[in-house]
Amino acid sequence: MRINNNLMAMNTHRQLGIAQGGGAKSMEKLSSGFRINRAGDDAAGLAISEKMRGQIRGLNQASRNAQDGISMIQTAEGALNESHAILQRMRELAVQSANDTNVEIDREELQKEINQLQEELDRIAETTEFNTQTLLDGSLSSTYSASGAVEELRAIDQDITISDVPYLSIDEGALELVDGEINFDASYNNFDWEDVDQEADTGVEIFKNEDGQLIVNINAQEQGSDVELTSNDIITPEFVDGEYTYDNHGVSFTITEEAWNAATADAKIELDFEEVPDDDGYDITGGVNLEGQTFTDGTASFENDEISIDASALLQDFPEAAQVTVDYDDGENTMIVSILDADGNALSEDTYEDVDLSSTGADFVYDNHGVSFTVETFDADAEDDFEITVDMEREMTEVTPEDVEDRSIQLQIGANEDQTMSVSIEDMGTEALGIDALDLTSSESAQEAISTVNDAIEKVSAQRSDLGAFQNRLEHTISNLDNSAENLQAAESRIRDVDMAQEMMELTRQNILQQASTAMLAQANQAPQSVLQLLG
Repeated sequence: MRINNNLMAMNTHRQLGIAQGGGAKSMEKLSSGFRINRAGDDAAGLAISEKMRGQIRGLNQASRNAQDGISMIQTAEGALNESHAILQRMRELAVQSANDTNVEIDREELQKEINQLQEELDRIAETTEFNTQTLLDGSLSSTYSASGAVEELRAIDQDITISDVPYLSIDEGALELVDGEINFDASYNNFDWEDVDQEADTGVEIFKNEDGQLIVNINAQEQGSDVELTSNDIITPEFVDGEYTYDNHGVSFTITEEAWNAATADAKIELDFEEVPDDDGYDITGGVNLEGQTFTDGTASFENDEISIDASALLQDFPEAAQVTVDYDDGENTMIVSILDADGNALSEDTYEDVDLSSTGADFVYDNHGVSFTVETFDADAEDDFEITVDMEREMTEVTPEDVEDRSIQLQIGANEDQTMSVSIEDMGTEALGIDALDLTSSESAQEAISTVNDAIEKVSAQRSDLGAFQNRLEHTISNLDNSAENLQAAESRIRDVDMAQEMMELTRQNILQQASTAMLAQANQAPQSVLQLLG
């Protein structure tokens, strides 16, 4: 027997320490109500539960945000209810003034009341507030404005050829093409498109999505595009008022045949769009440069979902028209095609031999909405091929927005970033409603006032309808947020909170182990004393 080291007592003491530590942890959990009181209790569970706690608190705050939004909307809607009542009274006065049983002095009194009602409408619009924010003065409208400077120019190069119109033979007849436009519809029979890539090389578009967010898209593509458009149909100029159409992003060509008499041959039309070298503006027949289209500082805006562009947004720097005149020289038997700019200055001349026309004619007019031309009536009795080639460079500008502003109010209705709802309240003042200059001093002006007030009532009704829709949406949002928070709280509780019944069982077990360990430690300490009996 060994007495220097009582191994039984040492083991019992260690077990007693374990039982005491387990009991202490159980009492800590029972006293706090949490299963996790420190990271060591459950490291992964702590990280997960903290993330859930952030979401829960965010959802609860978002629910309160939505309730505040409803309060704001109800404030604005209540003010508009009074505006509606004022407008109805104004309409009533306009109807009364339109009746010719009223004399001038009567209408003057009616006008006085109208003036006071206008002032009250403006006062309501200017002073209706929620948390110091004015609601009806247009400061919360959904008008987007963007202004930008030209950052760089990129070109889409196109080579347009109208060729192979052979054997124009008209004997004692007339060819007349008046105010024609060459348009070819992409779906027209037998038109083949190859490698079509006609989007702008660079550009900016600004729009509002369903959530009211402002989206700015900048698109880009490699410079140059190849498009081949070929009509294999044989066009026989035997009918009247025929039309073929090609339209691509605002550039259109239309050809209309009118009064083609005694035509004896067929025609084939080809349009080839091919890559051409970089150059500014438009090249027409042999490198004639017309000044291109540029964008300069301006503003583009849209209100609600309707896009409008301010007149200063797009400034056209190319001529209104480039004119191609065809002059016939009877003595030389030639036809000279001259291209003039908008100021009448000659840019280029081409000569066609062996052409016999009875008069000077053919004005080809290019305008900034597309390509169109007018051909005056002329007689011809010679056969010749005719070809028109237009090398076109369409200049696009890349605009960098310097100031994009969305003044609608954003309600944070989610626990995370960008979970917002846009609420727009338009200007409800008399000027915005168009009723700042109502005149009831005559029957005629009173009739106009009735229509004007009707329009104003419709605007206020539309705004109140929008506010009602916003409120209904927010009520559903609150219900959803509360439900999400409740279920997430339940999940977090399962991780973080202690099961009291289970932990009480664990505490009882640890207490029993402590008592047993204490008793056994006493027994182990008594064991070495049996050695004394050997000393007898």
